[in-house]
Amino acid sequence: MMQRRRTRGSRGGSSLVEVMVAVTLLGVVVAGTAGMTTYVGRRGVLNAQLTARGAVLARESDRLMTIPYDSLPSNATCTADSLPAFPHTRCITITEVAGGRGYRNVRLIVTPSQPTLRADTVMVQRTRAVAVSPLR
Repeated sequence: MMQRRRTRGSRGGSSLVEVMVAVTLLGVVVAGTAGMTTYVGRRGVLNAQLTARGAVLARESDRLMTIPYDSLPSNATCTADSLPAFPHTRCITITEVAGGRGYRNVRLIVTPSQPTLRADTVMVQRTRAVAVSPLR
């Protein structure tokens, strides 16, 4: 039987330099992925807060639009809500339009308790309904 002789260039396995290059590349990839994961997590929290703010604005503006004109209060009110998902303060100001009969400006300001979000404002103009009969 013939035995194989091993020569210096035909040894199997990896050299120390190859292992170090592989570990370095792996470290760069893992560091990039960790940074991206942190960024995505922060953006996810911010998006949830923005969605909650939009829902509060929509709910409150819908509520103000469904109140009859004569039932609208004529003063400013501020209310603090400590909802777990979106703690905030909402202020509603209703003013009569100068020179306009039957017009009121309604301004809703939602100020989040979180310092990462800005206050948002919705302003609508309400009018007194005119009784019109189509049979006249």
